[in-house]
Amino acid sequence: MKKLKMIIYVIFSLPKTIVFNLMALPIKQSLKLPFFIGYNVKIENIHKGIVRLPNKISMFMIRFGAGGSKGLSKERQSKIMLSRGSVTFEGKARFAEGNILTVSGDLIFGEGFSSNKNCFISCQNKMTIGKNVLLGWNVNIIDNNGGNHTVLVDNMKKSSFGSVFIGDHVWLCSYSSVMKNTQISNDSILAWGSILTKKISDSNCLLAGSPAEIKQKDIEWQI
Repeated sequence: MKKLKMIIYVIFSLPKTIVFNLMALPIKQSLKLPFFIGYNVKIENIHKGIVRLPNKISMFMIRFGAGGSKGLSKERQSKIMLSRGSVTFEGKARFAEGNILTVSGDLIFGEGFSSNKNCFISCQNKMTIGKNVLLGWNVNIIDNNGGNHTVLVDNMKKSSFGSVFIGDHVWLCSYSSVMKNTQISNDSILAWGSILTKKISDSNCLLAGSPAEIKQKDIEWQI
């Protein structure tokens, strides 16, 4: 029964999958269908020339809008909005149900990216996500203040935009958030419900709290 449901889901998703690949990619790449887009994913403002793929691509190497932890409900409609800038995929990537990806800056996904349900990624300036990065459910990664504006801090203007750098083999646990002008380095974990608000260059660290601080060093993790 599970296999039959998956076959039906793929069949219903093929029209949107084909349309997205044709909209986002050069014709030679689009015919290989590197993107799989679930039929219930909302597509907005997709422009050619924004998506960049590695030289070697395969069918459905990047999947959006399907899967995630069993028993965990989808809280919103999945959505992709690529209005300008660039989004580079260096290899396979998986975005579960309820994910929202909005790009108007320069965003890089390393090989082996995987997000659980209801994650939100907003890149309006510059964001780099390394290899084998894992997101729990309801994770936010944001390099901006939610709009094209400046804010006043101590009577000084501060830009709404910043940057985010996430190293290789990083685990962002459920309900955590990574804000603008931040860094989390290789082999580290951002704990459940934590908010990262600054750059932390130390690797192999457990970060926790709001704002997140180093709680433990020299950690190792695997799933």
